[in-house]
Amino acid sequence: MTTYQADNSPLAQILEQAVTHHRAGQLPQAAQLYRNVLQAQPGQPDANHNLGVIARQEGQHIASLPYFKAALDSDPTKAQYLQSYTEALVATGQLDEAQRILQSGLVKQANAHAANSGRSGASAPPAATDMHLLASLFNAGRHEEAEARTHLLLRQYPDSGFLWKVLAASLLMQGKDAFSAASKAVALLPEDAEAHNNLGNVLRENRSLAEAVACYRKALQIDPDMAIAHNNQGIALENLGKFEDATACYRKALQISLDMPKRTITWEFPSTISEDSRNLPLVFAKRFKSSQTMLKHMSIWATC
Repeated sequence: MTTYQADNSPLAQILEQAVTHHRAGQLPQAAQLYRNVLQAQPGQPDANHNLGVIARQEGQHIASLPYFKAALDSDPTKAQYLQSYTEALVATGQLDEAQRILQSGLVKQANAHAANSGRSGASAPPAATDMHLLASLFNAGRHEEAEARTHLLLRQYPDSGFLWKVLAASLLMQGKDAFSAASKAVALLPEDAEAHNNLGNVLRENRSLAEAVACYRKALQIDPDMAIAHNNQGIALENLGKFEDATACYRKALQISLDMPKRTITWEFPSTISEDSRNLPLVFAKRFKSSQTMLKHMSIWATC
């Protein structure tokens, strides 16, 4: 939620009370106070934005849209309003509209305002909004668009391992050469199991099977319970003719999957849209069928 710079006016005091209720999880009380503020000042952006946050917390993504849009219309320079509105568009499947907004001048205004406020810089990670949109484009099978969007973002964030992972996955899903992108991701994220798994997938597609096995083993050193890396290692070993070793990998992958049924590839929204979104869990992947009992996929975690 957004906070309000309190003053001594009655309206500011009501808004401050609403934020206090909101932070305490008292959503009905907070919502009523936000509505009281809007009755007195219909365009008040923080009240509109936070009503949208409450709607999303209650799972009402469509209902949140007019509140977020009203907040953004009132102050197009506020990055949080832009982020919340585009995330709600993504959540309701309106990817084209979200992408249109992210490519509009609103983003430049918000970025400039954030820079002037000291909240951005060369080392800053991509915004959560951008990561959400990339996730949605990728999962929707729109890999060419995900690739193009990632190239644009890499001009601004060339050292983002997350973006290099997205690029590698998008290229591979189109049958393009993804080796350089996957290698760059590993170089930037040496302790990221998914980056090593993805590089292994690229090498396996290029028939560099021994090198692929080495990547999967590195991924499993980092995350021994990564079922998909066990599975992918099994595929590479099978292609090398090492059938007993491959079978052991498949069994291990299946065992982990059965023991951890909830360890699936999901995209989760935070319960509260925070100002910095540093704790945003974001995972997305594209799976495709193989001849084995498991599935192989490219995986990307939001590690920037």
